[in-house]
Amino acid sequence: MNRKLKVLFINFPTFTPAGVESCFKTTPSPYLMQVPLGIAHLASVLETKEFIESVECIDYCAELENGPAYGSYENFIATLASKITYTPDILAYSMNFSTQHDFFIRCEKQLKPMWPHSITIAGGTHATNITRELFQGSSLDYVVRGEAENSLAQLLNLISNDEADKASSIQGVYFKDSISNEKTLKISEYPDLDTLPAPCWHMFDMPRYTEKYSETFVHAERRKSCSIMTSRGCPFHCTFCSSFTLHGRKMRYFGVEWTKKVTTQLYEEYGVTEFIIQDDMFTVHRERTIEMLTELQKLSIPDLALSVKNALSINTLDESVIDALAATGLETAYLAVESGSEHVNHNIMKKRVKLDRVPGIIRMFRERNVPTCCFFIMGFPGETKEMMEEGIKFAESINSDWCTFNAVKPLVGTPLYDEMLAENYIDHTPEFWAQTAYGLREFDTKEIAKDELNTLLYDANIRINFLNNYNVRSGNYTVATNMFKNIVEDYPYHIIGWYMLHICSKKTGDEEQSREYLKKIKMLLETDERASSMFLQYEKNLPDLDSLNANLLQGAADYRVNASTSISQQLNSTVDAEPA
Repeated sequence: MNRKLKVLFINFPTFTPAGVESCFKTTPSPYLMQVPLGIAHLASVLETKEFIESVECIDYCAELENGPAYGSYENFIATLASKITYTPDILAYSMNFSTQHDFFIRCEKQLKPMWPHSITIAGGTHATNITRELFQGSSLDYVVRGEAENSLAQLLNLISNDEADKASSIQGVYFKDSISNEKTLKISEYPDLDTLPAPCWHMFDMPRYTEKYSETFVHAERRKSCSIMTSRGCPFHCTFCSSFTLHGRKMRYFGVEWTKKVTTQLYEEYGVTEFIIQDDMFTVHRERTIEMLTELQKLSIPDLALSVKNALSINTLDESVIDALAATGLETAYLAVESGSEHVNHNIMKKRVKLDRVPGIIRMFRERNVPTCCFFIMGFPGETKEMMEEGIKFAESINSDWCTFNAVKPLVGTPLYDEMLAENYIDHTPEFWAQTAYGLREFDTKEIAKDELNTLLYDANIRINFLNNYNVRSGNYTVATNMFKNIVEDYPYHIIGWYMLHICSKKTGDEEQSREYLKKIKMLLETDERASSMFLQYEKNLPDLDSLNANLLQGAADYRVNASTSISQQLNSTVDAEPA
């Protein structure tokens, strides 16, 4: 062995470039931060190897919350890198999301001159799906495709022994010369998940993640939370999902004992009591799911809570699984409905959800005091406006506590991306990759223009989640109030959120609180253009703001008349946030 290696991982923000830019002016929402599990797993393996001297991480994602202190991309990248007091042998760039591509390019241009002799390696879902393009647009030495716990360690072992010329023998590892000879690129061999060490949490400033990324949806309190994975893979073939390109179709599992060890460690060392399951298909194996949840319930973790933010598969749920989820402290059931149109769901997006099961699943969760949030995405090629309206009517009918509506974004590596590329809706360029955060649509299709789609989605959101909110209609004002408070906490300008708080207070007879909310509305209309724009858009739907309250609203009219920003423009100015 010739030398021991100093490895430096680089963790990028997940925001779009415009979102990152805005963070140098305004502090971003902490809810968009989650611990980088990929790096944590890779680092834990490397730390066990005798040819590794040290493993560290420049965490641009976490430090972005202090963005205004840096003022610019260049200063941000350079300042954090300057804190590294040694020359790293390896720079390992993690790129799971296409929105990170721009930051990678900027970062590499600054870090390469700082450490010209460092070997550079990239990995992650995005890197796996644009491997050839990465070599063309950067000075990268290697790309490790797929899950890299085995292959990265093998590559570094060769580098340590000055045998890097043998790197092409490692499955999934490519360099510029080797890739030119390959027609079909392979991904790395999958590790035996149950033999992996616990993730390397100590590499990160954990309080930044655990204390600021709560998945609480209804409850007012905030918990210490952290992401974990208990499985990898997904057997389904949704056209919009790129996970299979990294993890494959075959389900593989971390053992129950392994998961218990990791959750216990997170509680004992960092005070985590809420565990965010990041599996793509957590409940696909019924017996294993129930066993896992039953064992987690036995842990000595007070107020244990669970979140499955990647959403639960409707087709895998039954009463026994729902019982187990509720008993393990599931605080919100995020449900992957995706489309309420049978044709779109089965034939276009190929999600193949059994839509007739959705209302019953929601009822079962509600009977166990678990609120539901159903995910919907629209704007697929071949999905007509009539099909979209059918999907929205379905969302109205199921009485979920909340629904999210987003325009589908074609991700590199998916069948949807290839289809939209063939239709010339999108370009295979870094400029397009920068736009692939879920939210609004930036391009037209033959079925619907982008502005019309964005308005359709936002109108559905306002109508279903606010003006015709299930809990308000049902008299569950405490639940509704907590949800609306969460909204206005994250979106202080949200006039309709404040209006619904006023309605809930009025319905419960709290006239004093109701008037306080009306005063808040008046202040926002006088001072906040975003609030005024939203009010202009939906004023006709807010009948309680009538002449009886004229004394509260007087003076706001002139400001409203001068507000010309459309609701779509206002939403586009919001940093990478899912529209509320």
